Amino acid sequence: MTKFDNNPMTDPSGDVSPQSPTSSEETELTTRRAFLNQTIAAASGVALSSLLPSNTAEAVAQSCPPATVNSPALNAIGQITSQGGKLQAIMRIKNERRALPGYVQPPMLRYFTGSRLDGSQNWPSTPGQPVPGPTLVAEIGDTVQVALLNETKVSDFAGTLDLAETGQTGGTGCNSATQVTSANPPTSKNIYPGTFDQFPNCFHGSSTGNLHFHGTHVTPEATGDNILFGVRPNATLNEREALADLQAIFNAFDPANPWHTWNDFLKSPAAQNWWRKQQAALANYDKTAQWGSGFGLPPNEQLLKADNDSIAAGEWPPWFIGSFPNCYQLPKYTTDAYGKPTGPLMGQSPGTHWYHAHKHGSTSLNLFNGLAGAFIIRDSSPTGYDGKLRAVYPGLKESIILFQELTDSINLMGGGTRVVLVNGQKTPMITMQPGEVQLWRMLNTMVVSALTPQIATATAAGAPIAKFNTLIQDGTLFTCKQIAQDGVQFAWQNVDPNSQNGKLNGVTPVTMAPANRVDLLVKAPPTAGCYQLQDANKGVLLYINVTGSPINPPMNLPQHQRDFPVQPGFLADLNPDDVRVSRTVKYAWNTGRTNTGRDSQGAPPRFTIDDRQFDHSVRNTMHLNEVELWTITNNSPGVRHPFHIHQNPFQIIEIFDPTKTAGPVQLPGPWVWWDTFAIPPASNTFPDGSPRKDANGNQVYVNGYFKMLTRFADFTGKFVNHCHILGHEDRGMMQLVEVVPNNRPTLKHH
Repeated sequence: MTKFDNNPMTDPSGDVSPQSPTSSEETELTTRRAFLNQTIAAASGVALSSLLPSNTAEAVAQSCPPATVNSPALNAIGQITSQGGKLQAIMRIKNERRALPGYVQPPMLRYFTGSRLDGSQNWPSTPGQPVPGPTLVAEIGDTVQVALLNETKVSDFAGTLDLAETGQTGGTGCNSATQVTSANPPTSKNIYPGTFDQFPNCFHGSSTGNLHFHGTHVTPEATGDNILFGVRPNATLNEREALADLQAIFNAFDPANPWHTWNDFLKSPAAQNWWRKQQAALANYDKTAQWGSGFGLPPNEQLLKADNDSIAAGEWPPWFIGSFPNCYQLPKYTTDAYGKPTGPLMGQSPGTHWYHAHKHGSTSLNLFNGLAGAFIIRDSSPTGYDGKLRAVYPGLKESIILFQELTDSINLMGGGTRVVLVNGQKTPMITMQPGEVQLWRMLNTMVVSALTPQIATATAAGAPIAKFNTLIQDGTLFTCKQIAQDGVQFAWQNVDPNSQNGKLNGVTPVTMAPANRVDLLVKAPPTAGCYQLQDANKGVLLYINVTGSPINPPMNLPQHQRDFPVQPGFLADLNPDDVRVSRTVKYAWNTGRTNTGRDSQGAPPRFTIDDRQFDHSVRNTMHLNEVELWTITNNSPGVRHPFHIHQNPFQIIEIFDPTKTAGPVQLPGPWVWWDTFAIPPASNTFPDGSPRKDANGNQVYVNGYFKMLTRFADFTGKFVNHCHILGHEDRGMMQLVEVVPNNRPTLKHH
């Protein structure tokens, strides 16, 4: 058993507290309560985009950033772009020592490196820097072909990671950790795995990888957005041969007839050739992999046997060695002269999306290492999201602002240093001209932390962060409009300055749960000044230097519908009258109703969905193309589990936050589309602090919840919903669901 940090876990996920390691639990709870205020407004169709400065005075001209601060220009993350209707990329999982601020010795971390298949557009350009993976850029309708290569050197993590895969953790299948005291002589005790950590719902498999294309409306089957398998590393992979094999598979892919099953896939001779080589690699792995003090996996642990058993059962195999061909098409929404869809019912939403490693048991650690990157999907048609913005704002500057929190802490134990980075940098700087409008694409790719970014007048290093008090809209400070949430653009009514929802857009502060994305049009003040984007818990995130000549002619935020992208028809509000099935999905922990979830012995809770942990069994079955109403509940006090579901976005029509309102709140349309939303927490008091009681006068907890409409459109197959506090997901808070063909008659309303 390996010794780790000498601090125990301080969060029920097995993570440290969601804020910085030195922040208090009360600060986190306050932030999470503030979070729901933001989400209620957004789900009502109110844009969450006020980043106005908290000072009433205009910023005084000064050096930017302050002289005591080192703030480089914001990194422009390298892009891999589609050409000729295809995004063809190589994505490698590798590892190296990366120069994280706050670390004396650069920690060993996994990272993504990528390029086009022809070797161009290679990123990162400089080794050892803690930057995100390359930004993928495609158009709706494009075919996406990503050759995933796992070249992690497991030996570089010897004695710390992947112990479960070598039989060195007492057969539990979980990683392990001990707490070492400062006593003389020192003593130690096991602090991980805990009471409720049992394989597969525990931290394990740290060097196994795959890709989740977060926000894509594509098939969850076969080579699509499929996260139900793992790619074990092959540090001696023959890249040239592997890429040639994957390129042959890509050449055989027909977007009009995509693969749905393993048998479909193997109809291609190129796939057969690759699988023959995979079988040989799997057999070699089973014979040579370390197990206990020897080598060779026991029969019940062998990967090739697991694959053969799955194939015989008609399932996709769960294991590959070294490589995998991710391949799918981004569906384009088209209609006839009468507005009736001629292709998919939903289509891919153009916008700000992302990708990350999503192997159950190691998702959180791999995100803490930095295995994530942006995925920008464009619609450059004249009325499309990108085409219209470029026409209204010629030369519009876009900034991808990707927030990460990196650490090398083992098993997510306390005591490790966590570093908040923006595009791989500590407090970088954006430059704007006075009066300029820019598009900021902000992505919260953190494992556990919510962010509430706000603009304030810059202060010297170490000065207190200004509090967000009053909103000034007199034209002398920043103004903003949110135009998209989670990669899905708003309806014009949610931007229109003359509508009720539009008037609130630019007033309610932004809050981003883990996995949320926000697109903002940001207008700089008319005079020079130095500002900072800040978060109450994380401090300064980046600096904004407003400098140079004012923009001429002036730029304005959208004032008229003709100046805003047309919302595609498939993003119109879903109709509650079309609901065929209503169901409740319960997010819960099993231990005491405390703000930590720990039991009397200090053990962290058992995380469940519908009273079960993830077990590869389908728990909800939906019919293709039908609208359903889901009520997502949360029994955890003080913790807002961010609900995320793959493949299809959803609209929220009702919220009950017992810490904020006495009863549920009905939300008016147009509703905002989401793919991740933090469920309000449970509470045993009313907002004024008085107790909630049952009919017998006993104080009781009531669960928070939200209700959502969603259509399971276009694609059958199995996928997941889960908590996007990823330590909760790794430890069981994930559920497998399946969309099946629909033979029921279509509902008609008169």
